[in-house]
Amino acid sequence: MTQQQQQANDNQIGDLHISTTQREVRCQQQVLPLTGLEYEIILLLSKTPGQTVAKQQLSEQCLGRKLTPFDRSVDTHVSNIRKKLQQAGSRSQIQSQRGKGYSLVC
Repeated sequence: MTQQQQQANDNQIGDLHISTTQREVRCQQQVLPLTGLEYEIILLLSKTPGQTVAKQQLSEQCLGRKLTPFDRSVDTHVSNIRKKLQQAGSRSQIQSQRGKGYSLVC
């Protein structure tokens, strides 16, 4: 893959550099230690920065299942991502929209 093709598969959102070819997220040249599901969640949120993505959509597209009434798995993954962003010193944040979902704010 050429460097030009690789850059076409990369996204810069605020201080986050998301590489779809390497399936990694960097903040200040540091690779965030994300799990596969955490990577999928931040990738989906990064496609529409500042806009709310419904928890149902996150569950279906990232976890591959419908959201059930007492399912907190999306919330748990988002909490873990938030901690990793904070540890890396990122200015980007995942904000909660109560009763709706989450948004990535840079």
